[in-house]
Parts: sequence; C-alpha cells; structure tokens
Amino acid sequence: MEKKALKLKSKTDAVKTLFNLPSTESVIQDYRCYLKGFMTVGRMSITQNYILWKSKLSAAQESIHFTKVKQIVQETAFFKTIVIQTDSSAYTFNGFMHYQETLYLLLYLWKHPVSYVTMDNIPDPTVTAKPAKPKRDADDLLSGGGYSGTGRTSTTTSVSAGYDGEEDQLLDVEVDVGASKEALRRALECRDISEATMAELALQGEVLDVMEHDVEKIHHDLDKGERHIRGCESIGGTIKNKVTHVSRGAHKDMHYIDRTIQVAEKVVIEEIDILQKLTNDDFIPAVLHLEPEGFSLLPAQHSLPATATPTPATTTSTASSPPPDKSKPADKSKSTAASTTPAKPKLTPYDTIHQIVVRARPQHVDIRFPANKGERMRMMTSYMQWVLCEFHKRAPTALIVFEPNAPRFEYEDPHLLERCATNRKTKSGAAGAVTAKGVDPLIKSAPSHLQAALLEQDRDLDEITDVIGDLHGMASAMTGTIDDQITQIERVTKRAEQANERMNVQGQRIDGML
Repeated sequence: MEKKALKLKSKTDAVKTLFNLPSTESVIQDYRCYLKGFMTVGRMSITQNYILWKSKLSAAQESIHFTKVKQIVQETAFFKTIVIQTDSSAYTFNGFMHYQETLYLLLYLWKHPVSYVTMDNIPDPTVTAKPAKPKRDADDLLSGGGYSGTGRTSTTTSVSAGYDGEEDQLLDVEVDVGASKEALRRALECRDISEATMAELALQGEVLDVMEHDVEKIHHDLDKGERHIRGCESIGGTIKNKVTHVSRGAHKDMHYIDRTIQVAEKVVIEEIDILQKLTNDDFIPAVLHLEPEGFSLLPAQHSLPATATPTPATTTSTASSPPPDKSKPADKSKSTAASTTPAKPKLTPYDTIHQIVVRARPQHVDIRFPANKGERMRMMTSYMQWVLCEFHKRAPTALIVFEPNAPRFEYEDPHLLERCATNRKTKSGAAGAVTAKGVDPLIKSAPSHLQAALLEQDRDLDEITDVIGDLHGMASAMTGTIDDQITQIERVTKRAEQANERMNVQGQRIDGML
C-alpha cells in the first residue's frame, strides 16, 4: 500500500512540475490515449480541477481547466471518442483502454467540483453557511431581522458585471431579496398560527378530560342513588343492598394527562453523488443514500440515455450525464416500472462499519466492515469532507483512518456539515446548468455583492422549505389529535345522554314513592 502511495505521489509531483500546477492539485487517475492533431500516443492526467495531456514522444501538451469546459461529447461512429469543448477550442481524445471509466470521471468532476471548507479560514463570511440557526418568527422579519451578521436591509440588488472573465459580456441582474423575505415572513406566520392552534388543541384536550371525568363521576353518583332508591322501594331491595357493595373502581380520582401535541421528528435523508468503484476498479455513477437507520449505494438517477445504434454517418451524442452500462441487459419492464413506486432501499446499519479509510489516491474513500476482512464499499467523491462529516455523525463507533500521503482535513466539527452544504452550492454546477447538488453558475461567477444577495435569497428559500416541512409535521400531528378528540367527544356525549336518561328514570321512581 505504501509503495502505491509513493508511486502516486511521484506521478503527481512530475505532473505538477510539468504543467506548473498549484500545490493543492493531485492526480486522481491517468489514462493512455491520443489527442487529435498529434500523431503520437500520450497520457491524460485528471486532477481535481484540470484535464492534462502530454505526448510521450514529443513536447506537445495541453491543459484544460474544468471551469472552461462548456460541453463533453462522446462520439461512437468509428472510434470511441471524447470531445471536450471550450469557448475557443475542441479537444478530441480517442484510443482509450478504459473509455467508459474515463468518461464517467470527466463528467463527474465537471459537474461536481471538489469541495472543502474550514472553520477558521472562510474568505467571505457572506458566502459561508448559515450558523446553527435560531428559530425565527414573523416578528423577526418585520423588525428587519435576518441571519445574524448579515446586516442587510436592502431588498433589491442590481449589478452590471463581467461573466466568465469576458469583459464584453455583461449581466444586468436584479435580485429581489424582498420577495423571498416576504414569502418567508408569511411562512413563519403560518407556523406561528399552527403552534398557537396546537396549544389550543392541547388545552381543549385537557378540558375534554375534565368533562369525561365529571360525566363518569355523575354515573358513579347515580349508582349510589340507585342503591338508595332500591332500598326505599322494597325490603328485597334493602336485602340486596346489604349483600352488594358499590364498586370503588367505578370512579377514580382525576388523573391528568399531558395533552401537549408532539410533532414527529423529521427524517433527514441525504443523497451524495459519487462514483462507485467496482471490484475490477471500474467506475460507475452512484448515489450515497443516507438515512437515520443506515445507508446504501443506489444507482445514479440521471443516467445518460442509451446511445442510438451508429449509422454510416457520424453519430454524436451530448453527454450531459454518464452513459449506461452496456454490459447489463436492457430492462424490458422500464415502461411499466416508471409508474410504480420505487422500493425502499436496503440499508446497511451504521454500527456495522469497522473503518472509514481515506485513501492516498485523491478523493477515494473505502468503507470497511469487520465481518469479512475483504468486504468493503469503495467510492470516489468530490464531497470527501461532506461524506466524512456525515459518517462521523451517524457512525460514531467507526474508526476514521487516513492512509500515508492522504490529505488531512477537518471533519469532526458538527458545524462543518452546514458549511459543506453552502460551499457545495457556490461551487457546483460547472456544467452550466442546475445539477443534482448544485445551483446555476451565476452565483459562483457573480461579483461579491450580487453573490451575497443571491445567497441570502437562497438561505431564505432553504428556510421556507424547512418551515413547510414543519407545517407538514404539525398538520399531521393536529390531524391525529383532532381525530382522537372527535372520538372522545362522541364518547362523552354518549355517556352524558346515558346519565340524563338514568336521572330521568330515577326521578320518576322517586315521584312514585312520594
């Protein structure tokens, strides 16, 4: 293992020296291939932010930053080819020994830039994640209160700035922060009303308990009256009273029940886009699915549709997502499966994890289990820090191990989860569109003041989503409480009617004796 790590480090050092890369770059994988325009074979090296190619027989070399990539296209007419398009050039690569794996890796890093954050080195506090947020209400917003430390009261931000480094391409954008604030204020008002309604329902439940207790006490008193009337009506009734007793269990002292309505805790499910590493070292797109009870690796939900059968003419398909695994048979039930509810994934409990190993190969992590020394889940992810933070929180008994030469980073601070989430929003979406875990690149490319306004609006929308989730939980809890109270009211009403009938009968019997 140490020899592998040293070999990888040596390869990384050579590439960094040749291409003058920042010290933070590391070679994730490299592949033998050809670059159109050069007659010699070369080697493609892929780092966290760069696609690099160097000829083996000449000084020819190319360097492409992922942020400059506008499109990744696969062509399958005669040769399996990958075309990487930027604003100014198109680079055509072919002759791959591991074509599918290369395509998966390029697409993944293009869509999911590598992301790390620290707790003590955030350059712009307006771009960091919101702190552990205190519960806000509508009054906070009416008084101008936002997130602590923002100090912003303006509702609209308008800018005109360069985009993607092009001075001639200007943006004239207005960010209506006031609209999101108003929507959030109304959502918070709804939550306040719901909380007040829950408190009233709890009080109503206590009143119903008292009413039911009083009705049962009336029945107990009527039982006593029945004995007295029976004893007065005849000698036989007196004898019966002598040999029978009033059941003390018929009435007990009032037992108060806490009728506070409990809202079920929200089930937090996270899904992280990864590349799963198979036993033959190939990559396939997957999703790390995390639930409170356990986790699983699921197939990627947004696979590239199957490429059409090539015709004599050149067949080209834009690879907005990785292509399917052609080694698997086609699913004939696909048309009907879309209409069915997907089955709940089979979860692996967190307490079965023995070790989480951060590999020396960049962005690689293994999840190992003690039952079988060879059993492990291997993955490559741009969200290494996020993955470790999640497992550190959910699987506290698992050992987290860094291999020699593996980069160290923070993962133990619980606030890192929030910061990883916001950092993901500001960095994801290099493909130029909204991705599964990202936002439009407008945010990450915008000037700082526009970026701050967009992120404040995004935080408001996130909190609106949280409030809507709270309202859903409250509505469910109140529905159950109201159903229970309706049943209790029907029961109390029936017992009250029975008590009324008994009193009428006993009154008639007393009138008959007078």
